[in-house]
Amino acid sequence: MNWLSYVPEKKNAPVPIYPSVDDWERDVEYTPPKGVYDVRWLLEGKQEDDMFLRGFFDRGSFQESLSGWAKTVVCML
Repeated sequence: MNWLSYVPEKKNAPVPIYPSVDDWERDVEYTPPKGVYDVRWLLEGKQEDDMFLRGFFDRGSFQESLSGWAKTVVCML
């Protein structure tokens, strides 16, 4: 149901824009290490000690689809 909130209310209506805690122009701060890592950290960011490293998406906006299935596959909608 949350995904429907991104759909315009009527045909040809503007797309809803929601406030975000992230700046419009910002860098992706998380850098994947060599070797094995969780790819979700690159998408949604990662909390390391007392700081948060930002990923591709706005903080808190990434929603994983079917997280219990295909544990090694990440789908972006």
